[in-house]
Amino acid sequence: LDSEVISRNEFSARIGPDFEFKEKSYDDSKKADYDQIRFDLPVTFASNDKDWTVRVSGGINYYDYPNAPKDQLKLNSKLEVSKKFFGGADLHLFHKFQYINREKLADRTERTFGGSLELDIDSPFVKNLEAGFEKGMDNTIIYEEREDSHDFKFREWRLKSTHALSDGIRTSVKYSNLARTYADFDHNY
Repeated sequence: LDSEVISRNEFSARIGPDFEFKEKSYDDSKKADYDQIRFDLPVTFASNDKDWTVRVSGGINYYDYPNAPKDQLKLNSKLEVSKKFFGGADLHLFHKFQYINREKLADRTERTFGGSLELDIDSPFVKNLEAGFEKGMDNTIIYEEREDSHDFKFREWRLKSTHALSDGIRTSVKYSNLARTYADFDHNY
């Protein structure tokens, strides 16, 4: 459903709604079963020469637990800015904010920010290098197939290189370091 809504001499704007419905069921623990409904509405502004891009998105992510009183409603917003520089360098920065309303627990907010620098290299073997960093708070329910969910703070940095093996065949090598600190954010430590 991605469509262009504005087109001017200097820039264009696109809107692309995204919807997802998921049912998750566990044999061993029915209290962990949930239905998820997610809707995001990103709006992307880009210069016509693609030198800069600004993307603003907002959305809702609802987890319904039919067998346990732990429903969650997450409202999120995200701002992403990308800028291309001479020589094939691309800088990408973002900030994400989530408000979380949880049944039987205190409401809370989570912030995540990060960025990356990508370099296009004109060499016979190495085509692209990327370095990135991300820091924030989140929950395991989104990333892991498990019956319980845990809050955590995280810090991740990553390096990635893309290599041409032959015409039309490429491969990537990626190294990332992810550090998580699990905590109960409903209590002050």
